[in-house]
Amino acid sequence: MENNFKLIVDGDLEIIADKIDWVTWNGTGLDQAHDSINIGRSLILDFKPMSMDMLLAIKEMNYDGLSKLKIKSAYKHLTEPTVEIIENTKKYIKFVTENHTYELYIKANEPWLKSRSPFSLG
Repeated sequence: MENNFKLIVDGDLEIIADKIDWVTWNGTGLDQAHDSINIGRSLILDFKPMSMDMLLAIKEMNYDGLSKLKIKSAYKHLTEPTVEIIENTKKYIKFVTENHTYELYIKANEPWLKSRSPFSLG
């Protein structure tokens, strides 16, 4: 199976992914998911929310020992917020963050690949 997205970091590092989301921050964590790039949004690759079993276990512990929990990362890669959009087409997005330049190659129709995000308001 061919991957849907390829992200190139600084013309060097290549990261492949099946799903992407554009997210914004509220100062303490993720705030909202968005369908497209914009200034201030970060790209997150292959985001997977915690399972319901894990969330219930954390609740029962009253969050004691939360820092000691060994959980797999919930995403493959997360960029800093976008500060400049150089190019934005259906198949290619080039954007800049504070420390990196990214090129995102899109091989499929992005909206059909997105699962419903836990950060969506609708």
